Amino acid sequence: MIARPHDRPPRPPLALLPGEERPSLIDPAVIGTWTGGWVAQLAAPAAERMGSGPEQILWDVSTGSQARTAPGPGGGWTVVQRGPVRLWDRVETAIPWLRAAPMP
Repeated sequence: MIARPHDRPPRPPLALLPGEERPSLIDPAVIGTWTGGWVAQLAAPAAERMGSGPEQILWDVSTGSQARTAPGPGGGWTVVQRGPVRLWDRVETAIPWLRAAPMP
């Protein structure tokens, strides 16, 4: 039984807008795994994830916040974030918790 409506707000077409760019502290591909995706969803529950591997997009339709990752020019990864919710910052905080937790 659904306890509350779970539909997301109507989604306009995705426009990748400019934002603040910096190096990513984690490999974005980790959120493409089952457990990594689960932890990322806990960290940013209103965000939708698109993409694969190093090119991930997190988008919170209700706030307009976006985060997108890409391979860095000199290795590693970069992230561009915009909006009131720093989605990737939340994911970067949560993923080390996953790595520190004992695996079943």
